[in-house]
Amino acid sequence: MHTEKRECLQAQAQAQAQAQAQSPRKILLADDDARGRSVAQKLLQRRGYDVVAVENGAKLLDALQKESFEIVLTDISMPDMEGTEAARIIRSGERPGIDPYIPIIAMTAHAFSDDRERFLVAGINGYASKPVNLEDLFRQIETLCVKREDEMRSEKT
Repeated sequence: MHTEKRECLQAQAQAQAQAQAQSPRKILLADDDARGRSVAQKLLQRRGYDVVAVENGAKLLDALQKESFEIVLTDISMPDMEGTEAARIIRSGERPGIDPYIPIIAMTAHAFSDDRERFLVAGINGYASKPVNLEDLFRQIETLCVKREDEMRSEKT
């Protein structure tokens, strides 16, 4: 048990060290609540991430078509397009310029197990319940980004 925990902590530390050694990760953040979006953006930037923030699902998709990001953090409940719908569109591969495999983390007040299952079915990789535990969120960001980088490396070989 202690060996597994130690290995997990070592992997997390290694992922953080790699992240700090490289250029900052580019994150796309979507949240319709201006205050929540601003707070999340500042907290992520303090951690060293490069963050672009948008206010809805449609702008999330537009931003993904115009720029490259390593990960998406999205609120689920947004008025024009829910985060799950944006995730389905991303995963469909129908939008040119959007990586259908980009990691997606839902940041939401929805905390029921059936909600989590609905997010996974939509193609969302991770989940952070509001109020967000920052260390857990940072760990998820690094874990998912490193996993995607590994997948991209193996696709090239």
